[in-house]
Amino acid sequence: MFIPKLIQVTKEAKDDALTKEYLDRCRSIYPKVKVVYVENSKPELPAHLDAAGRYHHMKGTVLICRRTSSFIETFESPGHIVERMSTMVKSVFNCSSSCEFCYLGKTALRQQYQRLYSNIDDRARNVK
Repeated sequence: MFIPKLIQVTKEAKDDALTKEYLDRCRSIYPKVKVVYVENSKPELPAHLDAAGRYHHMKGTVLICRRTSSFIETFESPGHIVERMSTMVKSVFNCSSSCEFCYLGKTALRQQYQRLYSNIDDRARNVK
C-alpha cells in the first residue's frame, strides 16, 4: 500500500469535500504525514536535490488538485511497448511503484507528481 510522506494541496482543491476525505484517510494511516498548501498544480521541486533525490521526492509525494483536462483520454502506445491503444478514465495520475524497467518513471524529468483529483465527480460530464 502506498503511504505518502508529503501531501501537497492546491489552493483550488483546498476546500473540496474529496480533499478533506483524502487527507483524513492519509492521516488515519500515517498521522505524521506533512501537508503543504501550494499555489498551483506544478509545485517546484526542492532545489537542493539531485536527479535521484527529485525522483524519490516525487514518489513519496501526492498532489491533490483539480483536473482541468478531460477525465477520459485515449493513449496510443509508442510502438507497442507494453500496452496497445486504449481509452482510460483517469481518476489519478501516475503510479506509486518504482519499477526500474518502466518508461513512465521518465515523467519525473517533467516534474509530474502523483495526483489525486478532488473533482472526480466531473467525470460524468466527460462521458456525455
